[in-house]
Amino acid sequence: MSVGAWNVRGLNKSVKQKEVIDVIRCNNLGICAVIESHVKVLNLKSVCAKTFGQWDWISNNNSCEAGTRIIVGWNPRLFDVILLSQSKQVIHCYVKLCNLDFGMYLSFIYATSNYIERRLLWDNLKKHSLVVNREAWGLLGDFNVAIKPSKYSESCSRTPKGVEDFVDCLSFIEVEDLKSYGFQFTWNKTPMGNMGLLKKLDRVMEESLPLVKEVWDKNIDGFFMFKVTQKLKILKKHCREMCNKYWGAGKRIQKLRKDLECKQQDIDNNPFDCKIREEHANILLDINIACNDEEKLLAQHAKIKWLQDGDNNSKFFHKIVKSRGISNRIQMVLNEDGRWVSGKAMIEKVAVDMIRVVTDEEIKLAMFDIDDNRASGPDGYSSKFFKSSWSIVGPDVCKAVREFFWTGKLLKGINATRIVLVPKVEVPRKVSDFRPIACCNTFYKCISKIIVNRIRNCLGDIVSNNQSAFIPGRSILDNILLAQELMVGYKKKRGTPKCTIKIDIQKAYDTVDWDFLNRVLQGFGFHPVIVK
Repeated sequence: MSVGAWNVRGLNKSVKQKEVIDVIRCNNLGICAVIESHVKVLNLKSVCAKTFGQWDWISNNNSCEAGTRIIVGWNPRLFDVILLSQSKQVIHCYVKLCNLDFGMYLSFIYATSNYIERRLLWDNLKKHSLVVNREAWGLLGDFNVAIKPSKYSESCSRTPKGVEDFVDCLSFIEVEDLKSYGFQFTWNKTPMGNMGLLKKLDRVMEESLPLVKEVWDKNIDGFFMFKVTQKLKILKKHCREMCNKYWGAGKRIQKLRKDLECKQQDIDNNPFDCKIREEHANILLDINIACNDEEKLLAQHAKIKWLQDGDNNSKFFHKIVKSRGISNRIQMVLNEDGRWVSGKAMIEKVAVDMIRVVTDEEIKLAMFDIDDNRASGPDGYSSKFFKSSWSIVGPDVCKAVREFFWTGKLLKGINATRIVLVPKVEVPRKVSDFRPIACCNTFYKCISKIIVNRIRNCLGDIVSNNQSAFIPGRSILDNILLAQELMVGYKKKRGTPKCTIKIDIQKAYDTVDWDFLNRVLQGFGFHPVIVK
């Protein structure tokens, strides 16, 4: 029977969840108990789904006030688990192997540090021993007390408080410590200190900034946009060398774990060596950093947020492959008198305000408003790079952005875009089964965001009230409710004849050309500079 209990503080983090998944997979566990998880009740279902996958699970969240303490997951194809009782410090269950008659009682324990509450746990175990009644019984978890002074790295002449009660409990329920393998001390306090206390309680971007500054201090002749792009090209070579030095996160984590095991063995053999304890703490820190790096890399590759935004058509504007003929194009819109339909004209004061001088603060605000996990464009730099090194690259970036608004011209390297096809279905077969995503350079996104921020405030004044989508303060649900009201009584024979027409606006959206867009903007009263 492959059973494991593991103390994982803060299972809310995806890094910790991956650690549990790796332990289950590497040790081929069929049952795994996570203690001191601190998972909030509202997040419990999603966290367990990510951690245990298709496994079944139980917890003692109903007995905990500040987050779940114990979560038990098991493979339903191997075990049948029946929950007998639960409390703040223990979960009692009966485990039976599928298709076999063998079964045993298991108790997963996480004792509190409070002496009185631990006494209640010992009483609970004594009562449960009457239920077990001489059958096989295993107790796993964190009892928060050592059996004898030899289980402490700093042994003392007298027995610590609470040990006698624990020993009496073990004697009453007639259980004993299984012969274990691995390390003697499974818990440590103040690992970053010179020494700290070890007990056997469990049973069964900073390096890159100088480089950026070195490259940024180089003198390059040309326009501001050209200077920035050239410096980014020079820096990319050094960034690649740095990435090669910190090779694959997965392999690095495996190596660090092996180093950690070796260092823990050294601590086991010599628990009073301060140097070994310090090296152990440094390896733990490196593992946490490596796990975070791997998580960020996988999250960026997953692009889950991309797909959500693509479904909303809210942040990615691009042309899809044109599959309609020239007849679907909208060349112009005229009213009955033959005049241009411009709707509500924009106030001239508002139009002039849109072309005001772009400030450094406005550029920084736009850049820092871009999400860190947004995909980078052809240049390979995400917004995270510009944010973390803003003190170095910020002044040049601001000059380059202002240069675009002064001249109205954009450097070809900045304007480059990579089109990526994201499948809408599991097995795409047609062009329409893909959703094209435009991966623009972060520099380009910053300029676009500045323009959008200046335009968005006036959209409500120039767009008709019956257009409810994508306008701040309006909801597309309003049109749904309006449609329901209009459809009431359509089936009635009496009254005026009615007709409903469904229009596929995708045809118009995909075939709007620059001339049409230019005329629309001028008709609404936008300033020629902002139109250009």
